[in-house]
Amino acid sequence: MNKTLPYLNVVSYITLIIVNILAVRIPLFGKSPGDVSDLYPTLLTPVDLTFRIWSIIYALLGIFIFVQAYDYIKKQKAMSNEVKAIGVLFSASCLLNIVWLFLWQSLYISFAFASIFILWLLLMYISYKLALVENASLIYTIPFSVYFAWISIATLAALNVLLINLDIPFMGFEEQTWTIAWLALGVLGTLLFQYLNNSIWFTLVIIWAYFGIYLKNKQLSIDGNFIVYACMIAMTILAVSALITGWTKSKTNVVA
Repeated sequence: MNKTLPYLNVVSYITLIIVNILAVRIPLFGKSPGDVSDLYPTLLTPVDLTFRIWSIIYALLGIFIFVQAYDYIKKQKAMSNEVKAIGVLFSASCLLNIVWLFLWQSLYISFAFASIFILWLLLMYISYKLALVENASLIYTIPFSVYFAWISIATLAALNVLLINLDIPFMGFEEQTWTIAWLALGVLGTLLFQYLNNSIWFTLVIIWAYFGIYLKNKQLSIDGNFIVYACMIAMTILAVSALITGWTKSKTNVVA
């Protein structure tokens, strides 16, 4: 498997990009991913602008794919410890992403949620594996931190859609209460991930997502929409935390 892994990663990435382009351009089953989201509007769904981060995610993954293939094929180097740690997990994540698109756009909402939840668990495991690699290169850690962060938000949004689809919206709670609870949980999870990985990239993506949620709710004509204020507080906490982590890390690097 070691000899074929770089090639498998390249094929998996190219297939993922092609399917994503087709999913939007055709689109699959007559609905784009955004069209399906619009069928189940929730207060946790960010504005459309926010979803442009997918271009950044795929670009970062493309850099990872190019570097690991170039080093192995052109430079005849042994695979890096990071690539070995990830193994076939990247290809598995590509497959799950594709499966999620087909299920989501064909309106199999329950199965779509199951697939994106498994993808979230897989990306968490990839992040864990990379954290075990000593002095892991940013070329490998940043793409998966950004990807994992966005899928974390997407999984929460998919859960909300699932509850609406099953006609048990928000477990009986008011939607604002439910959404604010998820925002708070997201802040705690982000701070924990940032502490364990000593990286701000995951945090920056969550801030971007919360900014999108803030803009979306700012546009809504809802009296006493406390989600706007919750997002502002959450973004402030995360931004301060990211600044502290970045400053601390820079001081440590200077001392080292």
